[in-house]
Amino acid sequence: MEINQMRNRKTEIDREIMTIQGSSLTEETFEKLKELIDESVNLEIRLEAEARRAERLLEESRVGVRFRSRTFDNFDGLAFPTAHTKAIEYAIRFESNKGEGLLFTGNPGTGKTHLAAAITNYIATELKIPVRFAGFADLLESIKRKFNSDDDLVKEFGTVPLLVIDDLGKERTSEWSNSVLYRIVNMRYEHCLPIVITTNETIPELNRRVGEATVSRLMEMCDGISMNGEDYRMKKLGGMK
Repeated sequence: MEINQMRNRKTEIDREIMTIQGSSLTEETFEKLKELIDESVNLEIRLEAEARRAERLLEESRVGVRFRSRTFDNFDGLAFPTAHTKAIEYAIRFESNKGEGLLFTGNPGTGKTHLAAAITNYIATELKIPVRFAGFADLLESIKRKFNSDDDLVKEFGTVPLLVIDDLGKERTSEWSNSVLYRIVNMRYEHCLPIVITTNETIPELNRRVGEATVSRLMEMCDGISMNGEDYRMKKLGGMK
């Protein structure tokens, strides 16, 4: 039974329990009441276990605390309706994903990270599927720290069911770090494992920063979603004048 089905079933049972408790009990309804209470308790235990599992998967995704509150509901869908809809559909249908990714491009402050985080949060907490969320700067730092064991890093990022890289191309790279990044992307490509990317860079600039081979793989793996528009951070500051 899926999590939403368990929640709905428990709600139905609890209503039925209240109805029976509000009426005159017979031997038959008393036995029914005991069965319903037992089922309600069992469902509560399972729901609590699922909640703990969801929390563990969210922790393991390493999405930042700030972005754990990012959902599809609190995104301004009117600003970028196509991006919003595609992100929702991608997350909901992820269990049948065969390696298709998303590449969010556009200027800063348009909500690319919000949608990437919302995808991460939904897949980790609702579908209970492991996700790894990494800012590009954090990914580069991980590469630097594991200079002598980059095979482990490639395996870590190359085999998780979904990898999300935020702000690709933002930081200065090296020939070696680009090589490791290519190995991660290529491993996912070869094994039909999806990747979600956000970037403020144009495709030509990405080619220059992370390498044409990596970008070529990403272009083949991902559905491009353009999010060019007003920077909501600047808009917010403007409202404070």
